Amino acid sequence: MSKTRTAKLWTYITECARLLYWVYFKPYTLKRWLRDIHPELKLDTNVFSKRANFKTNPRLHRYAGQVWWLTALVPWLIVILVAPIYTLISHEAFRWFFSFLFLVGWIIGLMLVAFPQQRLKILLLVVAGFITALTYDSLGVALGVAFGVAFGVALGVASGVAFILGVLRFYFWLPEFLWMLILFFVLSRHRDGGKWLGYLPPRFDEKINLPLPFMDRLIVEAYRENPDAARETIDYLINSTNQQKVAAQAMAGITIDNLKLCHTLGDIAEIPNHLNWIPSPAPKELGNALSQLLDISQDVKAAVTATSSRQSELLNRPN
Repeated sequence: MSKTRTAKLWTYITECARLLYWVYFKPYTLKRWLRDIHPELKLDTNVFSKRANFKTNPRLHRYAGQVWWLTALVPWLIVILVAPIYTLISHEAFRWFFSFLFLVGWIIGLMLVAFPQQRLKILLLVVAGFITALTYDSLGVALGVAFGVAFGVALGVASGVAFILGVLRFYFWLPEFLWMLILFFVLSRHRDGGKWLGYLPPRFDEKINLPLPFMDRLIVEAYRENPDAARETIDYLINSTNQQKVAAQAMAGITIDNLKLCHTLGDIAEIPNHLNWIPSPAPKELGNALSQLLDISQDVKAAVTATSSRQSELLNRPN
């Protein structure tokens, strides 16, 4: 194989690996990337339903091939990884033969849906029937074909690969939980907290379903030294992850922090300048506190800038 072909192969494999990482850890990034390839392309779209666009859209065609390969091969990798663990825990032999037949049927089922050639479909069905006839454990092939066709009908990268890997998400949450503890109690205590915001778990895993501790507190503490980094992190959590609740809690904590720092009327008057970046309407975690605080701040600011005779009237105005 020439160096050029080898380089192209490694590029293709790298793109597949990135796609696999995105579908599991970066679904929001993947969603934006898919819209860039085709405006109607979504995570659960059967990409082969847009076969007519393959010739005019090479990126769509390339993505379709990568989706097929990932959906076909990832189950094989999972079986190879899970089998020794199963044997170790259960002290029973893993059913390699049945699994092999199932996976062969899985690939045949995917091919039946992905490739439109009628002759190829007939050939694949003949092969599946021949394998079934030769093996005593024919249920494996039958189930594999059935599941392969079922997934092939919705051959989107999310509906195939993400479903297969979905059961493993808890095991990725555990190291994320431990990393969050290390980040909060050890690393952020020795340096500028703003520098560590780029290492929060959502930066690498956009869809964390289980809660992680101290994330909002780390953002609040970082805001005191590096407001820009904290605001960028909150914007990222809101728009690129499923951590909107954490972002809201961080905004609430920052608001309380700003209120605690108010020692004079001038400090109160300056509150809108510090909190004008919080989106409107404010998160429900803030309730009406932010709007009321801003109203009070406006009244104080008007009183501070007014004449002496007007200040008493403005400051004593009922709310």
